[in-house]
Amino acid sequence: MRLNRAAIIISLPLWSIAALISIPLTFISILAFGHLFLPFHWLVVRPLTSLVLWTSQLWTVAPTARPVLLLIGPPVVALAVIMISLIPDMNVDIRDSRRLLCELWPLSHRRLQWIADRGTGHPVQARNLSG
Repeated sequence: MRLNRAAIIISLPLWSIAALISIPLTFISILAFGHLFLPFHWLVVRPLTSLVLWTSQLWTVAPTARPVLLLIGPPVVALAVIMISLIPDMNVDIRDSRRLLCELWPLSHRRLQWIADRGTGHPVQARNLSG
């Protein structure tokens, strides 16, 4: 968790800049009825989020892989947070939830499982976060 937190803190300026760049991109996306950045969302955001969740699940089920995951996980999480912040999403709550799941790595899969088991008040939200 500390190594992941360090990666998040180191990448903070980049994803803060990405969040600022996404503001005008969001307006452009609104003008295009939310469809302009949909390919980037499907080709970048969803695969990175899935990779973060998959490595988190692997962290839980394969403790022997943890040394390798410690090398791979934090850079993937930092990249995922930057890309999630950059690419506009018409649902800000889901974007923020994805970012939070990345920040929780290696516990993100457990947290998503907890949300799915107990609910959040939004029946579709847990399903949307994972992919």
